[in-house]
Order: sequence, then structure tokens, then C-alpha cells
Amino acid sequence: IARRPTADLLAALDAAVAAWLAPDSPWRRRAEVALADETGFAPAMLRDGLPRLLAPLRAPALARLLREELGEREAIGPRLIAHVLPGNVPALAAPAICAALAVKAAVLVKPGHEERSFAPLFAQSLAEVDAELGACVRVRYW
Repeated sequence: IARRPTADLLAALDAAVAAWLAPDSPWRRRAEVALADETGFAPAMLRDGLPRLLAPLRAPALARLLREELGEREAIGPRLIAHVLPGNVPALAAPAICAALAVKAAVLVKPGHEERSFAPLFAQSLAEVDAELGACVRVRYW
């Protein structure tokens, strides 16, 4: 993805996030059910919280973040970024994945041990929108 224009990557990320934010999103519905079971969070809290976590990952916000952090420099990070995420806040894989891909880095995500579903679902949704981006995401547990 290092050769792809940043705007193209942000558009693909935006399409995936938009699919999650749609009121009838099957991705979000599956995540809400699984996260309620895995984490013990109330389904109502997850219905309210997931859109709040995902909305700042839309293309305009990511582009603004890149401008604020990098100025006019090109958004090229390391070849790989690894994230070891806590288990007490659900769905943190989404910002981690989007931030890494926005700087053209592959990403390895290790979610908390109680949260087994969100990160793989988010990665699958990316792959559905953009196979190349999806191939740059790996979710592993240890």
C-alpha cells in the first residue's frame, strides 16, 4: 500500500467505516451481540458507543489528523505497526487499524483476551471493501 495515494486509502477506510455506521449495518449488529457476550457490556451501551468510536475514523477526520501530525510531509509510516490492546474497552482495534493503514503501514493487532470478535469482523469488513487493505491486517491472540 506504500505506493497508493493517501486519499485512496482514506476513501477505502471511509467506505468500511460507513458500512459500520449504517443504521442497518450487519457488521455492527454482529459486533454488538458478540461484544455484549464477550465483555459483559450492556447491549444498549454498545449500540450507543460503537458509532461514537467509529465516527471519528471517517476520511475527513483522518485526513485532518494526518495534516495536524505530519504537516505537508507524505504519510508513510513503518512497514509494520503492532498494537497490543487492552481488554477493558471494546472495539479499540478500529482506531488502531485505521491509523496504521492511513500511514501506509501493515498492522498486527492483538486484542484483549476477552474480546475475540470485533477485530476480525473489522478486518473482514475492510477486506470486503478493499482486498489489498484487508491483506495488510492481521489479528492474532496469544
